[in-house]
Amino acid sequence: MKIYYAKFAGLCILSVVMLQIGCATPSRFHAAHIPPDSLVLVQIRGFATQQEILGIPTLVNTLELSGIPRSRIKDGMVADGRIFCCDGPNESDYALWFYVPEGVDAEVGDIVEVKIGAVVLKGDPIRVPPNTMQQVYSKLESVGEECRWMPDNPRLWGRVLYCDWMEKEGWIQQGGLFNVWLKSVGSK
Repeated sequence: MKIYYAKFAGLCILSVVMLQIGCATPSRFHAAHIPPDSLVLVQIRGFATQQEILGIPTLVNTLELSGIPRSRIKDGMVADGRIFCCDGPNESDYALWFYVPEGVDAEVGDIVEVKIGAVVLKGDPIRVPPNTMQQVYSKLESVGEECRWMPDNPRLWGRVLYCDWMEKEGWIQQGGLFNVWLKSVGSK
């Protein structure tokens, strides 16, 4: 086991990497509790610099496996987003890293839709991308109008994003310990 420390989005992050034979190392680029190809809403906590990304081998490996060479890694290409709010251990423990496609206008505090990626086995000719931002749903200045953290109790650590239009657009609340709203990519 190797342990990497990196400053990311103003935080010190500990990335524990289990070296496994025959498969790529999972990272926060692949949500363990959300099925691959699902959509989830997150709030952007920060963007990584090129130096921060290059300092975490699991991020570099995931980007390279998805077809983005080290030479194209740059500032803002990876963001950190919270699924659960606010300030408790769930916010950091379950935060996602996701790839931000070039030209996307997103800022810290925006609520964005992220498509969940999957772990790629070494030697697999099919490249599966990491968690990837799809679109901005709500800019920071309008958070709270259509989208808000629920339940409306700031002392809870497990609050999730809910937007007024979610059920109408086919989003489903996943129950259990990892209680978030999801949408299958194939849903209309």
